[in-house]
Amino acid sequence: MSFLKRVFVLSLATSAVKALGGTLNYTQPDIDSGKALQDLSRIAKENALKRLSSSSSGVYIWLFEEKLRTVCGYTGPFPYWEWGLDAGGVEQSPLFDGSLTSMGGNGEKVNGSQGMLPGGTGGGCVKEGPFSNYTVNLGPLTAEDPLAHNPRCLKRDLNTQMCRSFASLKNTTEVMLESPNIELFQANLQGDFRYPESRKWGLSVHGGGHFIIAGDPGSDFYFSPLEPVFYQHHGQIDRLYFVWQNIDWEHRQTNGNATTLDTVVISTRRTSV
Repeated sequence: MSFLKRVFVLSLATSAVKALGGTLNYTQPDIDSGKALQDLSRIAKENALKRLSSSSSGVYIWLFEEKLRTVCGYTGPFPYWEWGLDAGGVEQSPLFDGSLTSMGGNGEKVNGSQGMLPGGTGGGCVKEGPFSNYTVNLGPLTAEDPLAHNPRCLKRDLNTQMCRSFASLKNTTEVMLESPNIELFQANLQGDFRYPESRKWGLSVHGGGHFIIAGDPGSDFYFSPLEPVFYQHHGQIDRLYFVWQNIDWEHRQTNGNATTLDTVVISTRRTSV
């Protein structure tokens, strides 16, 4: 995708996502009664493990896209985020450069890091771009009550090192070429330590993509869907799944098994996904 086309598509998508965010506002009675928490937490928290399945992730993104089209009248393509194109500097990406056509900028620079991971170049509240006034209302998971109404700013800690280490074009290519079946493909996407073949990937492209953004709620496993770029990130996951299928479409169109994050199921029987 050319730079200009990428900016144009992002501009359309940014407007649509902002419009959708406006439709998700709740009144104080909705919050007090628990309606807001019931609606939002069901998607953002209880389905967190299902998002790790490549097929379930695709359904999740499709439902979001349908809302953009039916609620906001969005008619453009749904953009994915090709992480590898930004390995030279995430802050300069048209996705994060803070322009009106971006998905908002980096967070303000703060000292510190993400625990065991190297810190990025931000960490504070997003002050530039379309989502500079965006409010995160749920989480974090570490809060005494993660589902309590907790309005705060959107934080990002953009990290080019995470992109180069785990989500480069080389990473995505090797993950697909070294995955002979759907079980190993999903394991390689996650860097699933239960599979010896997958351990070398570390965070791999899925986790790496999340920690390129980091911040709050971007680095929160359960509440990361409240980060606007979550959907472009998982759009890329869905794209990789489709590319992987097309490497051997005859066999991979309906190739799947019952492995989940909680359970490894060894089966040679193909099931529809």
